[in-house]
Amino acid sequence: MQMLGRAGWSHCRSTSLLLCPSRAMVGRAPLAHPHSASALQAVPGRRHHHHRPRRRSPSPPAPKPWSPPQPPPPPTPDLIGYTVTCAETGEALGSVHSLHPGQGQPMLTVRGVTGASAAASRLLPHGTPVEHLVPWVPSIVARVDHAGRVLRLDLPPGLRELGERGALLATLGAQLAPYAAPRAGTPAARLGRGAMPTRAALVAAGRADLAHLVRLAGGQLEVAAALGLAACRRPAGYWDCADNMQRELAAFVAAHWTRFEEPGEAEVGEERWGVGRGDGGGEGARGMGGGDDPRPPPGTPDPAALPPQPSKAGYWYNQVTGRVSREAPELPTLIALADDGSEVLAEPREDVVMPSRGHLLAAGRYDLHYAVTMHGGYRAVGAAL
Repeated sequence: MQMLGRAGWSHCRSTSLLLCPSRAMVGRAPLAHPHSASALQAVPGRRHHHHRPRRRSPSPPAPKPWSPPQPPPPPTPDLIGYTVTCAETGEALGSVHSLHPGQGQPMLTVRGVTGASAAASRLLPHGTPVEHLVPWVPSIVARVDHAGRVLRLDLPPGLRELGERGALLATLGAQLAPYAAPRAGTPAARLGRGAMPTRAALVAAGRADLAHLVRLAGGQLEVAAALGLAACRRPAGYWDCADNMQRELAAFVAAHWTRFEEPGEAEVGEERWGVGRGDGGGEGARGMGGGDDPRPPPGTPDPAALPPQPSKAGYWYNQVTGRVSREAPELPTLIALADDGSEVLAEPREDVVMPSRGHLLAAGRYDLHYAVTMHGGYRAVGAAL
């Protein structure tokens, strides 16, 4: 700010001061000042300088909020029969056979045959029927051509091999059946469950090719678990899971059901009256006055004249639980809960009994005995059951 005056303070006629604002204040409204100057004024004759306003760089556009990809329209029954092809190679995968709502998203069942370029063609004959489960999601369903009745898919890695593995296991199950008979007296034989043949047994039977297919399908344990066959060995960490131990205990108890036959009515009558006995100790023989006469007392019907008796009645006895049943016992079964592979073991309440240490060791189940001791002992496992 500058003070204006002709010859200093002595020539000023008033106490008012004219202050020259700085260049930055030119053109702005006067501001009140605490001193005696009444206002801020521009000096006449001075050149006013105006500052150009700064140009602000244009701000970048706001990013659009992320939105998930729009799912394809829900499948309709009209899609049944559509040809399913690979969007990348154009190879036909099969045709839509059925639709399933599913838990999270709909599923398509696609049925076809193995092609020449399929990953499992070296394991399965060309043209083997296969079945694929395809989720109806935007990352897989690339395009739906209703005019040409074609469904193009972006196949994720492993989807084709998963369907062909199911066909491979079905083929192995049919070819392994003659060699999967369990040994007599084993729990698998009592439960009517097949046993997985070893590689040495297959090679000795002249089926080295079948042993090679088993190895390519995942090995002895994988194939046995997929086909429901009893395996000789358990995978590493098998006994760490309490559910596996519970299933093995249930199978052990169920394998100890034994059927016994009761004598028929004719045998009961013969034993009661001494028919066919040479000791003469029957009551009728004593009543006739002689102990050496093996004939039945008077009035006893001739067994040869009687109508044919029904077959002997039988009953079932469990050597672990001590339970007796007139009907065939109900064996434990696995019930699937959902599509994710979860299962629950269903067995009669009367058969949920903890076997004793003597039962397991007498049967040679040292592996099951080790699992019980690893999980806390017989008392702790029995309380958990």
